[in-house]
Amino acid sequence: MKSACRALWFTFLIAACTGQSAIAANRYDPRFRFRSLHTPRFTIHYHQGEEALARRLAAIAEDVADRVASELGTPNGRVHVILVDQHDVSNGWANPVPYNVIEISAAAPSGGNTVGNTEDWLRLVLSHEYTHIVHLDKARSWIGGLRWVFGHSPLLYPNLFLPLSQIEGVATYNESVLTGQGRIPAGDFRNVLDRAAGGRRFEPIDRTNGGLVDWPGAAGHYVYGAYFDKYLADRFGAESIARLADETSGRVPYFAAPAFRKVFKRSLGELWEDFEADARARARDEPAASTRLTHHGFGVGSPVFGASGRLFYSVANPHGFPSLMELADAGSVPREVTSRYLGNQASAADGLLVFDQSELVHNVGLQSDLYAVEQDGGRARRLTYLARAADPDVAPDGRTIVCTIQAADRRYLATLQLPGTGRIATPEVLLSASSTDYSTPRWSPDGRLIAVERRQVGGPSEIVLVDVRARTERVVVSSHDARNVTPFWLTTTTLLFASDRNGRPFSIYSVDLPSGVVKRLNGAGNSAQSPVVSRDRRTLVFVGYTADGYDLFSLPLASASWSDVAAPVASSTARDRSVAPAAPPVSDTPYRPWPALLPRRALTAWSAHVSRAAIHTRRVARSRMMIRSSPV
Repeated sequence: MKSACRALWFTFLIAACTGQSAIAANRYDPRFRFRSLHTPRFTIHYHQGEEALARRLAAIAEDVADRVASELGTPNGRVHVILVDQHDVSNGWANPVPYNVIEISAAAPSGGNTVGNTEDWLRLVLSHEYTHIVHLDKARSWIGGLRWVFGHSPLLYPNLFLPLSQIEGVATYNESVLTGQGRIPAGDFRNVLDRAAGGRRFEPIDRTNGGLVDWPGAAGHYVYGAYFDKYLADRFGAESIARLADETSGRVPYFAAPAFRKVFKRSLGELWEDFEADARARARDEPAASTRLTHHGFGVGSPVFGASGRLFYSVANPHGFPSLMELADAGSVPREVTSRYLGNQASAADGLLVFDQSELVHNVGLQSDLYAVEQDGGRARRLTYLARAADPDVAPDGRTIVCTIQAADRRYLATLQLPGTGRIATPEVLLSASSTDYSTPRWSPDGRLIAVERRQVGGPSEIVLVDVRARTERVVVSSHDARNVTPFWLTTTTLLFASDRNGRPFSIYSVDLPSGVVKRLNGAGNSAQSPVVSRDRRTLVFVGYTADGYDLFSLPLASASWSDVAAPVASSTARDRSVAPAAPPVSDTPYRPWPALLPRRALTAWSAHVSRAAIHTRRVARSRMMIRSSPV
């Protein structure tokens, strides 16, 4: 009998080990070799090439934990953070079951990204995901007692069963409380709520919790949840958010709505009506003299004019596969040129469209490469292979491409020659610096300079001019409290760009390079970004925003009105978030999966306490069963 039991137990261990390893291998590049940094409250798992990032993240994590402890509390047990550099998409997720685990993609977003309002991506995403861990791990009253007895069953995590808008709302709200940046103060993020409120398309509370098929789709629970929490904090005090989190953590799953009346003395439905009325009162329309060119909604971007005057752009919405489109002229029916999955920028040269898009790499990573397609359509051909290249722009010579290359701790600037059919090009480094990210480069009309967005960790958002031959940079626009993005050359001495100054949505600005004078375009409407100008210099086209989502708009340059912009005033707000926190005591060890073989679901209190030291293979294996994920 004893031998049979031993054999059964041994079989269970082998099955658990091999099964978990197979799942983990399906999530992470098998070439990665992980190590672990241990701080007082965190274990940071990182692979080769991420050593410096992991040590900086360890310091950030302890600092964030200190701040969250005074607001929401602390989680039960250590928090394990997996830092991985296999995606070119900025993201993260968190899950408290069966271990407190966070995964962070190392790639920082560009300034124009929805989550791009940050000078330190690691701090922003860790703040968001750690808030999830603290919030979702809570278990109060009799439910907390049951967890102490029965262990880490998902049924004993009441906050896991809250509506998505409540789960993502508190994390999105708190990312801005902790960093002073993030989505709450971002004008483009707020614009989604304002345009819905102003257009009488404010979502009812039951439609903000997932399953939206119209705009804003999956972003709905982030937008509505975050600003609902901000409304509650402004009206009832910031501490009320923590009281609500505590109150819901002691209630039966799916029966948390009465907690609102207990905390705020008003029902959830009444509070939502108050929130909608407040949003409508705040919504203001900007005067618009522009013409709407497309009616796709959802995601429209990367406009570019071809030599023949045809306008090309990308579209992603629920009505078809993401594509590159052509608009021959205003009022014509858009035509699909080729499919395009994600991507940031496109350029036109010699009858070709050069663009970036993402591909699945080694079955685990989502990474970008460059492609080209005939402007009349056809099969796209690959220009780079596993280069992690993005943001292409073709020089006036029609052959040289500038692009960005994603690496673990930076996004650098590179060039390559447009290869012939069937050939692959290798980008060569133009400018590269640690903790520095370049985005959306554009050649000057004479081919001597490149205008590009630059962001250094802890530094301002800048537009810089790169002298290609000398490999030097000159800052022409710089803001600590605004994003300056998507530069475009109007002439050899005038640069257009988009910026979200003064907490407003993106607007289009111009800078006169000799004098440094900055002006703002009037009449573009509620939002304007990604400006491009037609080859005849008569028409300005940009990405604007309506309650349907993003679309293309145009303005005749001859009648465009510009307002002078005062020089930026230094912010009086304390910016301690950009100061590196003191390094916590850490130990660095090889990654060890063996302790994680002890199961942790539905354990007794004693075995749960023992297994709390067990780490990481099981956590990685469980990552495909994660309860909540966050596009941050």
